[in-house]
Amino acid sequence: NSGKKKQPPMLKEITKVSTFTKDNTPSYTFNSSKAGTITYGGNCSSSTTNATADNITITFDTLSDGTYSNCTIKVTSSLGFSGNLLKVSPFTVDTIAPILSLSKAVWSPTQNTTPSYTFSSTDAGSITYGGNCSSSQTNSASGKNSIVLKQKDGSNFLDGNTYSTCT
Repeated sequence: NSGKKKQPPMLKEITKVSTFTKDNTPSYTFNSSKAGTITYGGNCSSSTTNATADNITITFDTLSDGTYSNCTIKVTSSLGFSGNLLKVSPFTVDTIAPILSLSKAVWSPTQNTTPSYTFSSTDAGSITYGGNCSSSQTNSASGKNSIVLKQKDGSNFLDGNTYSTCT
């Protein structure tokens, strides 16, 4: 049994931080095979410094917007044995919502059944459509974006109706 006591704590990732999160104090869960003191490395830290021999959920201290790819966790047992260095899976914190502005509206009335709508965004991201309009473009880039509108019901064109609820 004395050989087991000299074993260092072994760590493994259990629940990652979402690849993209708007939470600037995200939670992270890892497992330690032994109890001990937690040491943080890279650009992440937490006020949680004690590990049990179990799954441990920590909350990272407040993080600025940006990508975190160098965060590490290490547990040192009460006998002074350091475990493996656990590299936290990379994630990006983005707490600022994109700002959209109109670049080119759809002329009204129009006979074009596949009109383009152009907008600018301060950030890249996923596009969500509302009202009776949709589009096959589901991602936007930072800067100008042009989308071809279609009906929300799946038709690849707009028919002769009025489309005043499109968002």
